[in-house]
Amino acid sequence: MSANVPYDLPERLTELVTSLFSVDELAHLGEFWPAGRPFGQVLALGGPDTGALIAREVLGSGRVDEFLLLLQEKRPLRRDEIDAMQRRWQTHCRSIGSDPPELLPLSAEMERIQQYAEGDDALVHQETTALHLLHALLAVQAGYEAQARLSELIPRPHLLRTLRALARVAASEIPEGTRVVRQGYARLWAQADALAQRRSGVKLQYPDMLMAFCALRSADVGEYLKAIGVTWAEFDSNVPKPMSQVIQPEALEAPVAVLPSLPALQLAHYEDVYGRFVMLKRMHNEELGDFTLEKFIHMLHTKTTELMKQPDIIDVEFVPYVKQGKPALRANFRRRDAPQVVYPGEP
Repeated sequence: MSANVPYDLPERLTELVTSLFSVDELAHLGEFWPAGRPFGQVLALGGPDTGALIAREVLGSGRVDEFLLLLQEKRPLRRDEIDAMQRRWQTHCRSIGSDPPELLPLSAEMERIQQYAEGDDALVHQETTALHLLHALLAVQAGYEAQARLSELIPRPHLLRTLRALARVAASEIPEGTRVVRQGYARLWAQADALAQRRSGVKLQYPDMLMAFCALRSADVGEYLKAIGVTWAEFDSNVPKPMSQVIQPEALEAPVAVLPSLPALQLAHYEDVYGRFVMLKRMHNEELGDFTLEKFIHMLHTKTTELMKQPDIIDVEFVPYVKQGKPALRANFRRRDAPQVVYPGEP
């Protein structure tokens, strides 16, 4: 655990977690945690110390903000206590000069969708939920084919009637432990931003939010889909898959291996990308060091081979660009029989 964490924070977080969930409930909490995190391994241990183990894991991995969003989603009637812990954590972060991660700006259509979801034009409400966001994604015209397909799959008038019915129930009238459709909103925005940055986007776009729904599968949205006879698989099938991927800087540090003979056009593409990338680095006064053509070609060919193992990818192209003031590289790929996804305003 980081030495910068206040001595009493692990104990406070442990007390909060154990007051919100029983040991058995904690054992099921891992399914809502991002896939591939060690958190699931901690939960598998079980036992009375599970709460303390979770607190230690969350603090040690630096994922406190993400974890508190999860707690807000699963225990909406205990928001005051969770919010108090969040304020305590944010105060600590500011005291050590740790700023929150910089979020990508929203595209124009996502700004309209956010305003619609949080506003009262469609429905007067006190707290915006994942279902409000889903309704906004269907209601605000964004010009994507996926929106038209999802609008046919999920009737918007029925969804609006459901939200109005839920709005009539006051939180004070709902007994503790009852599932409340009041969760998922903040986590979806955080997940969409992470997906946008992973695909090397410069703005958070409509398809990023759709993919965030597929990745998180919020319980309230899942229950609504089930109620209208729609499966997550059907929802997923109407969401476009990403068409690009950011190349991580550490990939450039890979050791050089003997390259196989490459087709002339593929080699020419790699050399062209190298030339443009070097030009960007020089324009931004970055040192080249041992950044050689041979190493660069090896990295691109390795990435191409990795992506082409996916059965639906039929072509890969690399594009140098500038991200947050620094030269970066992304892989654009074409999928078999997939509609082209256009991200307006990006390089």
